[in-house]
Amino acid sequence: MKTLVYYCAVAAAFTAFGADPYSGVSATDKEIYLAACLTLPPDQGSGLWTSNVNFKWPRHSTINVSFLDGDDAIQRKVMKFASEWTEFTDIKFVRVSHAGDVRITFNGLGYRSMVGKRAKTRTNPALPTMTLGFPTSVTEVEVRRHVLHEFGHVLGFAHEQQSPSVQIHWKEKEVLRFYKLKAGWDEEKVRDNVLRRPRPTELANSAATAFDPKSIMIYPIPAGLTEDGFSVDWNTTLSERDKKFARQQYLDDGN
Repeated sequence: MKTLVYYCAVAAAFTAFGADPYSGVSATDKEIYLAACLTLPPDQGSGLWTSNVNFKWPRHSTINVSFLDGDDAIQRKVMKFASEWTEFTDIKFVRVSHAGDVRITFNGLGYRSMVGKRAKTRTNPALPTMTLGFPTSVTEVEVRRHVLHEFGHVLGFAHEQQSPSVQIHWKEKEVLRFYKLKAGWDEEKVRDNVLRRPRPTELANSAATAFDPKSIMIYPIPAGLTEDGFSVDWNTTLSERDKKFARQQYLDDGN
């Protein structure tokens, strides 16, 4: 991989760009697609099932979480939904008043997080390691899905749609054009973020497990951007494989 990125780069909010070349993709699907957290896989491998073990936190870690802004109500919701991961790990998320390992801001568009313990490398306590750019009219379901997704990154998990086990038949030219027009990405960035899958020699684990379209770590895929109409809706809960993988990574017996 030519470039390593440890944040989720978030595309700008959907806007009109003149004539719409994507007759097979609804305006709603486009907005959903661009609102998703987009990132390169962390270091080697990709997908939830091949996340680099070097990004994992030590076993039995307590990860302190602080907020740079936001009212008490939204902060409590974030902590409540983030704690769903802890049911399947030996990790604890603890809210602190300042200088957390994970520092969250609600200012800015979109959603992004540093991956795993790389958050510790951002040492300035005034700078965020996670952005949760919720719109004013955000629903409880939307808060939950984005918090679960971003805290999956906190645990070191990458995006499932780039797993080497996935078989997504992209309309490649359309995907390249879509991201160029709507996100301002050049071809290399689109390939690294969306289309590229790792070679076996790049995997952190010996082999990738089965692709999980129900994973909280996948972003939605509109049918209009795939050759066979394959699509993925917004996932809003941890899948059974998400839970199993979290146990395998952060519990002794993996059961």
